[in-house]
Amino acid sequence: MFSTKRSNITTVKSALVTRGEVRSYLSTTGVIKSKQSKEYYGAQLRINKLM
Repeated sequence: MFSTKRSNITTVKSALVTRGEVRSYLSTTGVIKSKQSKEYYGAQLRINKLM
């Protein structure tokens, strides 16, 4: 047995198809890292006096 309930009806919007140009733009952010990188650290020194 098949029954149709009014609450199951979905309303959609439609438009006429026209010929034209499609343009799409994408803007995003990111981080660029090198495959070859090195980190350098200075000698660990104690500061005795600041002037």
